[in-house]
Order: sequence, then structure tokens, then C-alpha cells
Amino acid sequence: RRVHGDKQIAVHSPNFNPRTAPKLNKKNEMTGQETQSKSRRVITLAELKKHNTEKDCWMAIHGVVYDITEFLPDHPGGPEVCVTASGRDASDEFEEIGHSGSSRRMAEKYEVGVLEGWEHKATGCVLPEKQKEKSEGGAGGMGFVPILVVALIAVAAYVFLSSPK
Repeated sequence: RRVHGDKQIAVHSPNFNPRTAPKLNKKNEMTGQETQSKSRRVITLAELKKHNTEKDCWMAIHGVVYDITEFLPDHPGGPEVCVTASGRDASDEFEEIGHSGSSRRMAEKYEVGVLEGWEHKATGCVLPEKQKEKSEGGAGGMGFVPILVVALIAVAAYVFLSSPK
């Protein structure tokens, strides 16, 4: 911003995109995830291992550490599933279940930090765009295979039934 008299004028680079720009509140402070991602607390594996009970339940998923203690009673699979995977990296277990997009977004409010060593590559529960497309049947998904199989069976049946006997 530049000051011109008593007015502030916004000056943008040629690559400025208002839809992807960080949101500012009235005090020109960034709001939401923009501030969280810049100042994440780094949590060591030793610290994570201490939080492995039903009364204090933390887990790391793709490098992001979540304190899900208050969510345990509401977890659809029951608290035992989470407690078993607590105090460590539970990425594999989390992905094996096939959590929905809404449950992945819900996890964001339980974030407490980033696992040491993951500071620049942690993605947490939210899928990167390329993985999201595959899981939702987008480009590269398996949604086309059943249609192809049915079409091939139909062609084979037509050829077999229409051939002279």
C-alpha cells in the first residue's frame, strides 16, 4: 500500500489474484489459515508420544499433529480406534479408512502443530488437489473402468450372437 495524502492506495503486482490473496481484517492483519500456516508450533516425536490416552489423545496425520481428545466421544468408529493410533503418526490408518472430505476439513480445528521434520511438507488430513481428484473419481480415477468392461461385454455378445451358425 502507498499513502497518497490521507488515502491509502493498494498497489498490486502483475501476478496479483484477489481470490487467492490472504484476507485482511480491519487492522490489516491476516486472518484464518494464512496466519496458522506461518506460525505452526513444531512438535517433537517424543512430545507426541506422551499424548496417547483417552484423556489426552494426539496423533500426527501427514505431518500435522491433532489433539482429538474432545472429539473422541463423537468419533463414528469409537474412541478406541483413535486411542490405539494415538501418540504417533497415524497417516496409514487414517487413509485406510477412507475418510470423507467433510471429516478431513473437520480435523483442521483440532490442529495443534506440525511434526518435527515435516515443517515444509506437512499436508495433514486435507488432500492435495491431485489426490483429491483421484479419490473423487476425477481424472485418473477408476470410474471409467466399469463402463469400459460393460461396453466390451456388449460388443462381444453382439458379435457372438450375430455371427452365422
